[in-house]
Parts: sequence; structure tokens; C-alpha cells
Amino acid sequence: MRNLFLTRVLTQQIMAHTPMIFREIRELLIDHISHRCCWGSRLACT
Repeated sequence: MRNLFLTRVLTQQIMAHTPMIFREIRELLIDHISHRCCWGSRLACT
């Protein structure tokens, strides 16, 4: 019974933090892609 409670609590915590994690991953990917575009083409950097 205790394991079920701990599993439920952990699941709720993970679900609460999931949007923040995906937002950080998205920002890192955008930064990485824009950096590669910048170095791949001199016209991309102004």
C-alpha cells in the first residue's frame, strides 16, 4: 500500500515538472539550431 502511495506522489511530481523540462529542452534546441545556422551562413548573422 505504501508503494502505491509513493508511486502516486512521484507520478504527480513528474507530471508537474514535465512542461518545464520540455520548455528547457525546446529552448536549448532553438539556441543550438540558431547557432548552427549562424555559423553555417554568414548572412544569417546580422
